[in-house]
This record gives sequence, structure tokens and C-alpha cells, in this order.
Amino acid sequence: MKRRFWESSYRKRNKTGGRTIYTDGPRIHQHLKELVGDTGIADMMTVGEMSSTSLDNCLRYANPIEEELKMVFSFHHLKVDYKGGEKWALMDPDFKALRDLFCKWQEGMQNGGAWNALFWCNHDQPRAVSRFGDDKKYWKESAKMLAVQVAIHFGLSKYHAVLFSS
Repeated sequence: MKRRFWESSYRKRNKTGGRTIYTDGPRIHQHLKELVGDTGIADMMTVGEMSSTSLDNCLRYANPIEEELKMVFSFHHLKVDYKGGEKWALMDPDFKALRDLFCKWQEGMQNGGAWNALFWCNHDQPRAVSRFGDDKKYWKESAKMLAVQVAIHFGLSKYHAVLFSS
């Protein structure tokens, strides 16, 4: 009987909190192809969270030729205000780095035939208005600015309720 990847033991944890187990493993593309092929989900909308993966791997994950995922959520743009790389220790955002990341990923994904899920925050992130705008005096204007920024890019816009919450 053929052994499936999800039957393998991935319970070992390491100093990275498991990141080396769940991020870009050596057989991840084989596993995704197997999952899609064995479950009949090839025509369904599939999305993957890519918190720590590279643009090159995201191109493989979301390129239709590869038949793995339909699109990816990349989190690199949300790390421009992580103090010392720590998610909950925030500092002022590096807006030049943010712009450069958007340019790199927008151009790279589009040129590679892959599809981005566009977003500013989710349940695991601090509110975007508080991080990238002014959540005191200009919270409505900041929320609108962030929404427009997402809307004008290549990919599928995902608006999360916390972007607009008061």
C-alpha cells in the first residue's frame, strides 16, 4: 500500500517552533500534488499561508502549471515593523521596505503566472490601521487608504473585518 505524506510522523519540534517542519519541506511540492490528485480538489479554490517561504517557492505553489494551490497568502509585507524579528514587539514600519516588498512580490508573482491573496491583516496580526496608519485622528482615512492600496494590486483582495473595525 502506498504511504501518503499525511501519514508520516511530523511531530518532532525544534528550536524554530516547527518552522523547518512546515515551511518548504524537501517534498512539499510532491505532497501537494499528491493531495490535489488524491482528493479531487483540482477544480476547487485552494489557498496556502506562506509566512516564511520565498518568492520562488510561492511561484511554484500558486502557478497553475504546477497544479498545487490556486493562490497564496504571503506575510512578508507584514514583517516591516517587527522589532528584532519579533511579531508582537512592534516598531515604526519601514515604509521603503514595505514598498520594495510589494514591488518584488507583485511583479514576481504576476510575471511567474501565480496569484496573490492581497490583505493587510488577519486573526494573527495586529490591526493594520494601528500599524500603518493613524488610528486616533485619521482612522477612517487610514482604513480607506489601506483598502485602496490592496484594491489596486494584482491578485484577489481580501478585506478582513478588523481593518475597518472602530
